[in-house]
Amino acid sequence: KNTIADGYSYSEGLKKSDFHPKNSTVIYDRNGKVLKKLAQSSSNYTSINDINPDISKGLVDVEDQRFYIHHGVDLYGILRSAVSTVLHRRTEGGSTLTQQLVKNVILQDQSQNLNRKLKEMVIAQQLEKKFTKKQILEFYINDVYMGNGSYGFSAASDYYFSQNQKDLSIDKLALLVGLPNNPVYYDPVVYPERALKRRNMILYIFNQRGLISKKTYKEARKRPLGLEINQRKYDNDVSNNYALSYAVFNATEELMKSSGFTMQYDFKDRAEKDAYGKRYNEAYNRAHGELMDGGYKIHTTIDMDVQNKIESLVDKTYQAYTGRADNGKLTPQVSSTVVDNKTGDVIAIVGGRTTNGDQVNRAISGYRQPGSTAKPIVAYAPAFERGYLPQSTVIDSAVGNPTVHNWYSGYTGSNTLRHALENSINTIAYKLAASDTKHTYYDDLAKMEFARLDPNQKADPRLAIGSFKYGVTTTEMASAYSSFSRGGKFVHPSNLSSIYDNDNGRYIYQNTHMKKSVYTKNASYMMINTMQSVITDGLGKAAALDNYKYTAGKTGTTDDTKDSYFVGMTPSFTIANWTGNDVPSTLTQSEDALAMQAFKAEGEYLVDHMKQKQTNFKKPNTV
Repeated sequence: KNTIADGYSYSEGLKKSDFHPKNSTVIYDRNGKVLKKLAQSSSNYTSINDINPDISKGLVDVEDQRFYIHHGVDLYGILRSAVSTVLHRRTEGGSTLTQQLVKNVILQDQSQNLNRKLKEMVIAQQLEKKFTKKQILEFYINDVYMGNGSYGFSAASDYYFSQNQKDLSIDKLALLVGLPNNPVYYDPVVYPERALKRRNMILYIFNQRGLISKKTYKEARKRPLGLEINQRKYDNDVSNNYALSYAVFNATEELMKSSGFTMQYDFKDRAEKDAYGKRYNEAYNRAHGELMDGGYKIHTTIDMDVQNKIESLVDKTYQAYTGRADNGKLTPQVSSTVVDNKTGDVIAIVGGRTTNGDQVNRAISGYRQPGSTAKPIVAYAPAFERGYLPQSTVIDSAVGNPTVHNWYSGYTGSNTLRHALENSINTIAYKLAASDTKHTYYDDLAKMEFARLDPNQKADPRLAIGSFKYGVTTTEMASAYSSFSRGGKFVHPSNLSSIYDNDNGRYIYQNTHMKKSVYTKNASYMMINTMQSVITDGLGKAAALDNYKYTAGKTGTTDDTKDSYFVGMTPSFTIANWTGNDVPSTLTQSEDALAMQAFKAEGEYLVDHMKQKQTNFKKPNTV
């Protein structure tokens, strides 16, 4: 009883889309051009009206002669099979095409037991009440497994013969019709003799049932298999394309969210953070597998011309540095993220110096210390929100335990905040953060989705000078700085426009560029204006753009110069660059300057490409 009830339960929710094999997940660029297909197998769903009619006729003749008479289960066929087994000790299939469809697509259960068979029979009969014979035949022709990763006759025709199924000669068509019975045993690639024998038997049945003439049968059986294998390579590797690897990362996270996973950036303690990390990894792996299984259309904002140009400019900046690490990768390494300030979209991303076999996208997974580029987002912007002004003064003097040191010897006394940022004075940044008794800087970082914050640093003013225990990425830094250009509103970084679920006929994600308030308009403008002085009068002069005068930015170098950062922006775009070695080691003075040099090259290109007018950052009326 339970088995029969289960069968009816399965049947109730069946719909046409359940019989559409998952097509590849396809990634498109901003103009709808295919960038990548991700697949584990191949299928190409084809309407019955576009299917070679001899396939339909041949399948019925070979697999289910009474297809158009029975109602899903053929009792005559079952009886015939039983008699054949007893009298001739030869097993004949008693399952109808409808039952085979149920077994392979709905139940996906190859076990041989009475419960499974009863359930299959119940569902098959219900299926015939829901769909026409024409529809059931269409489902079967598209869903049946044909070996070598091919589902359906269209995919099999393409794989075995490099032909459209409509153009197949009768001998090739017969080979395909013979495969569903046992696609592994009759595999024409591995067992050509078996496949040839099976094909000729199918041709004989075609002749006996009147599908082909005796003359055609005799001619067709003389032909070789005629295989022209279309060697599909399921190349799902996107590691050497930074824009694509970022798109896959984003799409995976959006699938996680659509399944109910909630992203978290603020934790009460490390135990909670570690538990979340475990849940995240498990959910990420599941979602990534689902993405690779196929069935999604991923539309991105990727412009490969821009992406390739940014990569080439970065490579050119670093081309004189040809050293190699023990793993063979170039040193020093780099990451760079470019954000469109209007939308918040990531328009270019560089995860390393483009070398074959470099499978790390450092722009999203390279967590390193940001040095003094942390000062604007941790110390200065929150201070401006509390009433400080660029002309406010703070004393450069000994502070902290252990003592905070500047990059120069000694202390310089009273400094305006503008001058302190221009010259990257550590003690003043530390004092500003220390005076933030509500620790809003930590909350701001969580709002801007810094993924590896240490909950033990919630009240640690050393964050202001870049002492992030677990580091940051250029994508996080570029997105955070970009918030200043939007009056303090953060937009989640992404290069996705939408994700469409083909199986369920719905969008599971559409990028609305939702804005999240982090800083006030006034504080954001003062921050930008103060960072403009870093370019005109401070340590960032080398990053000034020759073709654009309204640039803001901040330099950053860590202790022992193991990491070099520069984050710069115009009203149209923000770029964050990092330079360092994968195994941290001291950079030379010339290597330390590369992040700024790369920004200059990238920025000048983008100013021209985006046709950016010589317009300064917009000043609020309240400043």
